[in-house]
This record gives sequence, C-alpha cells and structure tokens, in this order.
Amino acid sequence: MRKGVRIGDWELVRQLNSGGMGQVWQARKVFATGAIRSAAIKLLRPSGVLDKRSRDALLTEADIQMRLQHPNIPKIVDVGIHEGLPFLVMDYIAGKDLSQFLSRLRDLGSSLDPLVAAHVGREVAYALDYAHNFEIDGVRQEVVHRDVAPKNIMIGGKGAVFVLDFGIAEARSHQTSRNSVKGTLLYMAPEHAQGFPGPSSDAFGLGASLWEMLENRVFRSEVPPEQLRSVVNDGWVPPLTRPGVDKLLRFIVEGLLRRDARERLKIADVIEYFESADFPVQRGNLGAEMRRCFGGAVLHSGQTLHEFKISDELDQALAAGEVAMRSPPLVGRTPTSWSKEAFSRAGAPAVIAISHTRPIVPDALDDDDDSREPTDKRTAEPPQPPEARVRTERISSTTIGEAARASIIVATQRVPPPAESSAPSPQVPPPAESSAPRPQVPPPAEPSAPRPRAQERTTPMTAAGTPPAPSTDSVPALPPMRAIP
Repeated sequence: MRKGVRIGDWELVRQLNSGGMGQVWQARKVFATGAIRSAAIKLLRPSGVLDKRSRDALLTEADIQMRLQHPNIPKIVDVGIHEGLPFLVMDYIAGKDLSQFLSRLRDLGSSLDPLVAAHVGREVAYALDYAHNFEIDGVRQEVVHRDVAPKNIMIGGKGAVFVLDFGIAEARSHQTSRNSVKGTLLYMAPEHAQGFPGPSSDAFGLGASLWEMLENRVFRSEVPPEQLRSVVNDGWVPPLTRPGVDKLLRFIVEGLLRRDARERLKIADVIEYFESADFPVQRGNLGAEMRRCFGGAVLHSGQTLHEFKISDELDQALAAGEVAMRSPPLVGRTPTSWSKEAFSRAGAPAVIAISHTRPIVPDALDDDDDSREPTDKRTAEPPQPPEARVRTERISSTTIGEAARASIIVATQRVPPPAESSAPSPQVPPPAESSAPRPQVPPPAEPSAPRPRAQERTTPMTAAGTPPAPSTDSVPALPPMRAIP
C-alpha cells in the first residue's frame, strides 16, 4: 500500500470532504507502542493558505472547539502548523452530514419521519445550548455558531448527531468585525444578515434545518439567487405544508423561524418541548435510516487502510504552505497582476487564490530582488505596466525547487501585446526656427522682507494680560431666531 502524506504526527489516509474554506481527510497516528488512533484532519484549501483571515479562522475554530466538551460536539485532539500549512485534528465520525442524508432520501423517493427529525433537532439544540452558555472562569462566553445548517450537522451510522464547523463561530474572547457577514445565506436570520448574529440567529438556523427535514426540500430553494439577499433581510420563510406534522412540532418550527429575534423561541424552551413524552428518543431508527441509504460506508471504523491517492487540492495546499513558510501571509494588499517568472526567481511555486478575484501573493514573491535597498519614492522611476494579466486557467503541474513538497498547478495565461505594425511610422519634421524676436523677460524684483510666520505675529495685549475684545463694528448683526413650532 502506498503511504500517505504526513501532516505533523498524522498520516493521511483518504479524503472525506471538501468545501467552503477547508478540506477534510481521514488520518491516523501510530504510537510507539503500535496503537493506532484514527481521526479527521482539516486543512485549508489552496486559496486560504496564504490568506491571513482564513488561517486565523482555522486556528480560532481549534481554540474555541477545543474548549467545548460536549457529546454532540466533536473533540479537537491536535492542532498545529506543518511546514506553513495550518491544520486541526478532530474525532473521526463515520457518517454523512444532514444535507447529504436528505439528498439521498430524495433520490430514493422517501422522506424522514417527523419523530426522527425532532430527535435530530433536539440533539442539535443540546449542542447549541451548551455553546451559548459555556463559561470560562465564571464568565459566560456565549459562543455563537453563526452557520447552523444541514451541511454542518453530522449524522453517524449508529444515529449519533454532531454539530460541526465552528470555523466562523464567535465568542466573547474572539470578537469579529460587523462589516463582514459570515454564514450560509439560505439559512440566515435577518438580524444575522445585517451583521448582528446572536444565539437567536443559531435558533433560526435550527428552525430552518428542521423545516428542511420535514418538507424534504432545500429551505428557501424557490427564491431566485438575485433576490435572496432582500428576501433574507425581510425575514421571509416558506410555510410548513407537510400534512400529519404534530401540532407541537409545527409550533416549534414556526416559533424558531419568527422574523423578530425578540419573539423567536429560545433554545432552552425548544429543549423543554422536545423532552416531553411526545418526542421519544429515535437514535436507533435514525441509524437504521442511515444504513439503508448508505450501507456499511457509514459504519467505517477508520482502521481500514486504503490505497492513498493525493488530490490536486492537497497538492496545491502543500505547495502553498511552502510559500507561507518563507513569507508571512499577505495582509490587505492584492497586486493586480503578477508573472510566473517573479515566483520562479523567488524560488517558490505560484499559488492561485481560487476564491478571490485577484491572486494573493506574499510580499517577498512580488519583487524581483528582495535584497535590494529601498528606493526613495520621490526619485523613483514611474512603475512599468505589468507584462500580462492573470486569468485562471488550469494548464499543467510543475515542481519548482527541491524544497517544494509537491507540484502545483500554475494557472497563468499571458495576454499577448499588440503586434507591432511593419509600416514605417511617419516622420514629423522639426519645428521651423521663428524669425520673430523672443520677448524679453524682466529681471526679478528685489526680494522683499520675509512675511512673518503665524507664530511670530504679535497681538496687542491689555494691561490684564488678555487680548482685547474684538470690535463689533465690522461684525454683521445676526437675524433674530425664530421660534421652533
């Protein structure tokens, strides 16, 4: 069997998922005693390796989720930076996310039992309530997930439910800017879309996930993409139309989806409703549905070895880590263009920022020579136009330098310069000498006394040492003020 790539103490086995800002791989760690620990390792995608915000978000996710100890939240077992590539390692869960589960049910022409949907909602509510009330040294941290959606709810092969991806979670110790809204727009509450997420926003995401489980279709799927932002800001939600839904369950879903956050049901109230006798535990039935949809794949223990196959995405991320290790991630500056030769001269591979409209390049790679002395901006020559614009087009894979761990896709296409015309350019005759005499410039006048500066001007003072009151002769009189009605 071909051995996988090693990240820290972990050896990659196979890729599990990819999307958003990260890629997830199954990994294993072999201890000195021969014991083997299986886990899931999360890495950044190539576009995020050189982006400081993406790197910080991954490390923040590890910091927050490592503090949370709850049976419905996967445990973080390791975190670090391997050769410039940040990673976090969490418990391996054999299963599928709720979005994949519901899509498979639709393909099979079946739907989820309302009682099973209520069971999933209750388990998610347990995790969210714990995160919202989590304390450090007696101080409530109020960890807000900010992306509660089916894609971040994991269902195990035996019916266990987990809340994943605290990558954009916000806690009191990790406050973020209100200028950027993070999350999945389809499942977003109106106050969240306006930049003010809170625990009630997570409650809205839970209600949207419950709605999707009951209706067996994607939440707000009928809204055109160009109208989605305004629809979310208005707080519009589709009605729950499935017949046979328990009245209390319908009340819970509709209460979680209320537009006004102050009128929305609280997570603690939802748990109290779900713990009534009307909603028994359905873990066994949920696991049976998972196995019916996916077979034994959702019971994979993680101990079985597979033929390792490196993906292009991992290949690019490893090469991007090599770049990040030599130069700090770029902050707030994205050059409009760059050339492949600039990267080659820097001794590092070129990395395309796929998720950005402009490539992100470290400072050291944007210069022809890092060792040159800084130039005075006042005497510097004007910048030359770039050789070519960059267009994202996958062409080939190359390995650059002995230090590069893997090859990377170089996506550059040069725009050819306009062809030079073979016709000779017209000769412009020099201007004829004028016979008229040139005007005489008068000699400069004698320099007058320098004008005193503001601080040198003197102001007459009174005997008391204060300036005299200004004269009222030259000050125009103000019109009388009229009363405000």
